[in-house]
Amino acid sequence: MGEIWYAEGDTPTGPWVFAKKVVSHNQYFYNPVHHPYFDQKEGKTIYFEGTYTNIFNANPVIKPRYEYNQLMYRLSLEDPRLFLPVPVYQIKSGYNKIRYQLKESVDSNNSWQNISAVDFFAFPPGRAYENLIPIYLSSNELNSILSTTPKGELLFYALPIEGPKHEKFLGTWVCKMTDGVFINREFKLKLQNKDKQLLATIGDAGYSVLNVMASENSLDFNVNYVDKSYYFQGEVNSGKIKGSWTSSDSTSTGSWESENIDYLWQPVHSPLLVPLYVYTSKNSSDWFYSIDHGSEFKSYIRSDVAICRVWKNPVTNIKIEPAINVD
Repeated sequence: MGEIWYAEGDTPTGPWVFAKKVVSHNQYFYNPVHHPYFDQKEGKTIYFEGTYTNIFNANPVIKPRYEYNQLMYRLSLEDPRLFLPVPVYQIKSGYNKIRYQLKESVDSNNSWQNISAVDFFAFPPGRAYENLIPIYLSSNELNSILSTTPKGELLFYALPIEGPKHEKFLGTWVCKMTDGVFINREFKLKLQNKDKQLLATIGDAGYSVLNVMASENSLDFNVNYVDKSYYFQGEVNSGKIKGSWTSSDSTSTGSWESENIDYLWQPVHSPLLVPLYVYTSKNSSDWFYSIDHGSEFKSYIRSDVAICRVWKNPVTNIKIEPAINVD
């Protein structure tokens, strides 16, 4: 209650997989309504409103002048923070030939009835993030070819096989530390690679960061604040870092947690991020591209090296019903 999420689907039935939270009112916001009448730029800018009320909140404190008011929001769908992975469709044509298309090509070629699978998602052209790589589509007389080599048409963007060192820690983290009684502080911790070393900075005056150490899932560092020093230890889990802190003189301890606010962090560290391989037939010259399905494709050999990293489709039963225009 109180959160509004944005998602995109190629058809009214989806596939609906990825979403971004755009509004949060801590249980004070309900009954959201989109107002198409106010849409601008052919729907690229939308307006929605909701009711701000204490009625569903156990908090007895009601914010003055806001109880049961309507709040209107304007949301730009061109904002890079709303860029989401989209389906890459497998299209079957004659003689078992497989082609790969995004929604625009499926529409223009009227290929909706020929979709055989939606195995993975990727970022479409025009919605590339920093550190993504282009994947090109070409073909020969046998089948489609996906490659990082600039040949053919640009099909989608994906992540390279190997990310930068300390990839899961990079970005800007909003950190909150507390001892549960007196200390409640918030600061922004920026982690970046410099000469293959993890460098940490805090922009707020009075803070400095020393001795940053990162292992597979843990992060340790020291923070000097005014005339005191604190040791932080935390573990990465579900997009957050949580842990404990201790003052250098051991007179105070507490807990802390942080959340990465960089919009690229979420897709980069999604549990659905997987390598994309080429599968070659043992009995013919056929091949296709897919994520690792174990021994499911027994008559095919998976390549040892992946092409890139894409986003797995967690929806196993897909029914795609394209919208029908009615005059």
